[in-house]
Amino acid sequence: MKIIVTTLAFGDIPYFSLSQRINSTYCRIHDYDFKLIPPSEITDRSRLWRKVSGVAAILAEADFVLFLDADAYFVDFGESLNPLIQRMGDAALLFGSDRRDKTFAWSDRNANTGVFVVRNSKQGFRVFEEWWNAPIRYDSRWLWMWPPEQAALNYVVRPLFPECVIKVIPYFYMNGSDGTFIRHLMGMPNDQRVQVLKSELERLVSQAK
Repeated sequence: MKIIVTTLAFGDIPYFSLSQRINSTYCRIHDYDFKLIPPSEITDRSRLWRKVSGVAAILAEADFVLFLDADAYFVDFGESLNPLIQRMGDAALLFGSDRRDKTFAWSDRNANTGVFVVRNSKQGFRVFEEWWNAPIRYDSRWLWMWPPEQAALNYVVRPLFPECVIKVIPYFYMNGSDGTFIRHLMGMPNDQRVQVLKSELERLVSQAK
């Protein structure tokens, strides 16, 4: 089973070198490929859509692709991705719910697209084709309106498929600032992200030695 972990960053993000080091170290320990999606100039929609086209472009190279936002990182180097993949069942895509932490949720029904797993399958490619084209075919608001690619997935794409194709699990397995396996520091100021990731990098690298 080949797994690619991939991420994307735009410009000079002060915390990205820290999350990149954490995630690349995790992948080296578990023998997963770690790839950076090259940023590209997108003029007809928000550049956040690059995660959709970027993951779709590498999906054929692996059995599964895990995407991480630049402020998401593995919190436990000892755990492989197998339990997360098992939670997918037969689903094509797996997301965590849109919750910041145990105290606050934007929506426990909606998916957060900062972290997700996709299976190399006909359904996986079909979801990505619909996802990329959703603001053109169905609702042009999501070319730019925040959160563009996330809203398009939740309000346009998910209703096109059975729930067994696009699965959303409780946030803490793969999302949120207090996640148990992957944490996503969404909504934090950059200086706070830097502080958290510096501390986590020191802890995790020491743990890996």
